[in-house]
Amino acid sequence: IEPDMTELKKRGITIAEFGTRVRKSARLRCDIVIDLISYTRASTAQLVEALAGQVRQFLHCGTIWTYGYSESVPTTEADEKKPWGDYGVWKKEIEDYLLQRAADDDFPASIFHPGHIVGPGWEFINPAGNRDPDVLRRLARGARVDLPHFGLATLHHVHASDLARLCLQMIVHRDEAV
Repeated sequence: IEPDMTELKKRGITIAEFGTRVRKSARLRCDIVIDLISYTRASTAQLVEALAGQVRQFLHCGTIWTYGYSESVPTTEADEKKPWGDYGVWKKEIEDYLLQRAADDDFPASIFHPGHIVGPGWEFINPAGNRDPDVLRRLARGARVDLPHFGLATLHHVHASDLARLCLQMIVHRDEAV
């Protein structure tokens, strides 16, 4: 699935802006690139082509939505992927592309799968999948809270500072992460 220009504009990306980002990224001659904003295979491929042979490691922020609905918990990296929604499908296409480039061309890709990213100034999604602060109060009191998908939904909250630490560890342990 490749989105048309309208979809790219809705996401705040235009071809000119993206092309500029790719050219600037390639000119920087970085050892490591952390991609937090690619949402389509086409945009990722453009970036990878510009960086191929230049980077020591390429970290891509994937998503737990590439796994789709959990059939058992916890979900592991070995579980079958059945992506959910356009976002999950598009991110899965990116992962497939990066893994293929790694296999075919030794492109040094690493992928991590956060769920809902939280941190100062970011709106928190509670374990019930909404923004109702009463859910947290009920949990604190030990009261019953009904969860989506019979409690099997992965509502994995990850703090932005933990993701930063994860990226650093992926860089330090490059051989295991690639």
